[in-house]
Amino acid sequence: PLNGVIGLSNIMLMENPREDQKENLSMLKFSAENLLALINDILDLNKLESDKIELENISFYLADLLKNSAGSLRLNDIEKGLDFRVIVADGMQDKLIASDPTRLTQVLTNLVNNAIKFTQSGSVTLETEILDITAEHLMVRFSVRDTGIGVSKDKQEDIFEPFTQASKSTTRQFGGTGLGLSIVKKILAMFNSDIHLDSQPGKGSTFWFDIKFAYSNQQPLEVRETASKMHSLQGMKVLVAEDNKVNAMVIRKILSQWNIEPVLAENGLTAVQKLTEDDYDVVLMDLHMPELDGYEASRQIRSLPDTNKANVPIVALTASVSNSVDVKVKEAGMNGYLPKPFKPEDLYSTLADLTDKESAF
Repeated sequence: PLNGVIGLSNIMLMENPREDQKENLSMLKFSAENLLALINDILDLNKLESDKIELENISFYLADLLKNSAGSLRLNDIEKGLDFRVIVADGMQDKLIASDPTRLTQVLTNLVNNAIKFTQSGSVTLETEILDITAEHLMVRFSVRDTGIGVSKDKQEDIFEPFTQASKSTTRQFGGTGLGLSIVKKILAMFNSDIHLDSQPGKGSTFWFDIKFAYSNQQPLEVRETASKMHSLQGMKVLVAEDNKVNAMVIRKILSQWNIEPVLAENGLTAVQKLTEDDYDVVLMDLHMPELDGYEASRQIRSLPDTNKANVPIVALTASVSNSVDVKVKEAGMNGYLPKPFKPEDLYSTLADLTDKESAF
């Protein structure tokens, strides 16, 4: 349902609404995204407590992750007029880290958003420091400092418990559920780390943690232009397999903004039939459909005798929260997936990337 609410909000905001409509739509989108964040937090907490989350081991530049995170986080402090700074330690630019960038970003995002939330004026700073370095390992300290309301000594342990905040007045004034710091603590335990807090009421807080990374020295490649800037999607032939009428309408309206008129299939069986009858540049495949689900439909497509049709890029669209989705998608022969609700810009980048590479993304 949130895919429909957020998707339609995005579409209507892109259609140049009147100022009064824009304000209402922005409030609707903001509320829906907050509800989505709450649901995701509850699901994450459940998975963490059930030991159903495993860290990935992906190579990435830590300095780039910090800079990219800063760009999205900076949007949250503009209205409050806070001074938000990110300080990247010297010597970190060429360090290619092997770790889980998604979960590390989740920790930093939670801590920075928390700091912005509880700071009315002043500054919020995300800083990294290299504590120790060997030929293969790098010990990094991450600190998030703010000039906010602070936390009294007797409450500093409590705030890391689920659904707990420092006081009832904090909940009334700032809202929230008290899940963010609990999630941070549990994720850091997976990194063999722990969260620490130095704070005084009225003087701000500093949350910090240390993580040991395996790394290699490698100069970052030049960042290529994003596919969305290099390619127009006009004329792309897209087949959308989606049984939910609201979701199908959202996808169709989003694609029409880029001059794409998709062909719709109400289930996987129809999608396979339509693909045998015509050629498409990409298939957007819902996973859970009647007659034939997205997994089996993808397997049948990959088995088609026409190699061009059999190799068409397939992108799964799913609201599933299962940890095995990524594995199942790959086993079925799909190129990747986007989680619902998806952002229009993420879908655009995915389609542009497929157009650019004409291969898996």
